[in-house]
Amino acid sequence: MTVGLVAAALGTLCIPLAPGATVLGAALLVAHQIVGDGGVTLFEVHDRTLRQTLVAPELLARVDGGLRTLGRLATLVGALAGGWLATALGTRFAIGVMVALLGLAAAVAHHRLRHQR
Repeated sequence: MTVGLVAAALGTLCIPLAPGATVLGAALLVAHQIVGDGGVTLFEVHDRTLRQTLVAPELLARVDGGLRTLGRLATLVGALAGGWLATALGTRFAIGVMVALLGLAAAVAHHRLRHQR
């Protein structure tokens, strides 16, 4: 799970590092797709597996529904905050903040999962 979040952060970091419409820029955007999307897929598989392992079968639909609702709400809040931040301080800065938040999420997940074992 943590590896997926770290890969998603590293993939996202490729976006602000792309210098523009150059070969390097194109390579960084391709790296973003491969590394970032692979990381998100890895995270989602482990997230779902952990949830199915820890939650009682009769409560799983409710937990999934609640987490989807919270996830959509977080997406809305993140989009609004990211748009405001990008307008105020620049797009590359806003993406850098997103990379930092993904790194923080990876650190928190690692800490919590390590103590759960």
